Amino acid sequence: FLQLVTTSVGVFSNDGEAIVIVSRIGGSTSPLSVDYFTVDGTAKAGDHYERTTGQLVWQHGDIADKSIRIRISNAASDSGKVLERAFQLRLAYVTGTTLVDN
Repeated sequence: FLQLVTTSVGVFSNDGEAIVIVSRIGGSTSPLSVDYFTVDGTAKAGDHYERTTGQLVWQHGDIADKSIRIRISNAASDSGKVLERAFQLRLAYVTGTTLVDN
């Protein structure tokens, strides 16, 4: 199984990045992979964060947590105001296991 360890991340625009941790749980007897990608919400890719896509891969016997790093733009505030913005990170196209819903 795969499970998001980090289900919600709060960062400031000057933090530089958000980090999401994905764990493999319940065994490591076969390889598995999952694709990931960001989706705009009130935060817009290119303006507030860097659009991020990729694939996490665990080989046979690998139980190490994997991290996804998403760059956050320092220009995400308007006129010095701190604004709350959101985007989603989605996992899809899992091979070799299933996702655990928190």
